[in-house]
Amino acid sequence: MDYLLSIIIFFPALAALLLLILRSENTRIFAIIVAATELFFTLLLWNEFHLDYGGIQFFSHFPLIASYGINYDVGIDGISLFLIILNAFITLLGIYFFKQIKTPLAVAILFTESIVMGVFSALDVILFYIFWELSLIPVLYIIGVWGGEKRAYAALKYFIYTFGASLIMLIGILYYAYQYFLISGVWSFNLLDWYAIDLDLSIQGWVFLAFFIGVAVKIPLLPLHSWQPYAYTQAPIVGSALIAGVLSKMGTYALVRFILPLFPVVSNDLSLIIGILCVIMVIYGALIAYAQTNIKTLIAYASLSHMGIIVLGVFSLNIEGMSGAVFFMIAHGVIVAALFLLAGVLYERIQSQQIDSCRGLANVMPHFTTIFGIVMMSALGLPLTMGFVGEFLALFGYFQINPIITLLAGTSFFVGAIYMLSVFKKVFLGSVSDQHRHLNDLNLREKLVFLPIIVLIVWLGVYPKPLLEPIDVSIKHINQIIYHKIQTSNHLPDTLEDPQENLIEIPDEFNRTSPDDLLIIPNLGD
Repeated sequence: MDYLLSIIIFFPALAALLLLILRSENTRIFAIIVAATELFFTLLLWNEFHLDYGGIQFFSHFPLIASYGINYDVGIDGISLFLIILNAFITLLGIYFFKQIKTPLAVAILFTESIVMGVFSALDVILFYIFWELSLIPVLYIIGVWGGEKRAYAALKYFIYTFGASLIMLIGILYYAYQYFLISGVWSFNLLDWYAIDLDLSIQGWVFLAFFIGVAVKIPLLPLHSWQPYAYTQAPIVGSALIAGVLSKMGTYALVRFILPLFPVVSNDLSLIIGILCVIMVIYGALIAYAQTNIKTLIAYASLSHMGIIVLGVFSLNIEGMSGAVFFMIAHGVIVAALFLLAGVLYERIQSQQIDSCRGLANVMPHFTTIFGIVMMSALGLPLTMGFVGEFLALFGYFQINPIITLLAGTSFFVGAIYMLSVFKKVFLGSVSDQHRHLNDLNLREKLVFLPIIVLIVWLGVYPKPLLEPIDVSIKHINQIIYHKIQTSNHLPDTLEDPQENLIEIPDEFNRTSPDDLLIIPNLGD
């Protein structure tokens, strides 16, 4: 099992290369088998995962450029574990959703899956950046070749924003590595090594900004979001589901894994400003969604609003808010992917994405109506659905920092209910038009796509412990790093809780002589 994580990272890419070489006529079947096998591997990883340990597990190390400390270092904890499973799950559903899928598109999807696995697993920052940048290539192809009428513009805008922001982040990465060299006398790009040092506060803000810009575009955060509605709307259905459901989580994951532990003082100092930005984003996304007539664009802006809640929870810098934010990443990934797939079902039936193009579909498509209603309620954060748990915890975490901002963010519930229920009323209620009277309800293929989604929405809404507990344990480890680095900088606020009583003791030394030692958090409390 030592190499299971590496198998998960590279298996889809190797299978994609094989598919590209063979050019099989059974592309869809081949891609489904590969995606299903990958999901099985991730579930096997979960089965072998030590749920009560919050450090890095399944660590693999291989030197690449040893003189500069660049290595193949990968490993996961409870945070990345479920994002990896989410990636495999959404990819399988997206491929299976297609009745027919061309070989080039299947190859692009499998390469995307492989690259995102690398992003969620990399512990070497250069390796992380390579995977981060590589994700641009297949996504550009998915949007630019297989997208809608404005696909070229959407792909170009996506490329300019994400590539430009990534270059800024690269400058921050190289500067942080140089500072590590000045402090330690050796080069290293290992993230756990970087956790052990503190940058001087006079330069920490600028390096934070370089990292934050790169991450903010990927999420996206206001005002760096203008690529998002075009990309989400113009991408094919499977592309929209992958970008919104999985790739946007690369940004929020980087906040938790990189930005908060590396820049805890600046993150704490800017938490109020970022909180205000998130509130604007939450309300703005909800209001713009209400004004949309295209269902995919509506989902895009609704997703933007929800991502604001996730970032708000992350910058609470406490265990409740951060754990809730990570749980909400998973929930949002499932929900928004489901909404785009439902929009795909609607488009297959009526050949339009316009909300006003149909009405009364509950009369002819009762199963579709029921599933849409359940997913919609979870998107609204209805209790006993998985959308409620993470959203509540994220808001509760930030409430401890600033109740006013949290209450303002909570207004999105009301606006969200208005636009979602308005869509439901227009599309499903009333009398069905003559041209849509003979529409077919969900077929077996479509039911098999949505069945596991509904199970997850209800199961994790009623019983979130299987996900929340491992996430919570890993967040406590991250929170401990944040607490001790702020404590040693004499910037510890009263609102930041001491996680010490909930955690394993920090060891006296950080010995890098064996892979097992990489699982331990260094001593930051001297």
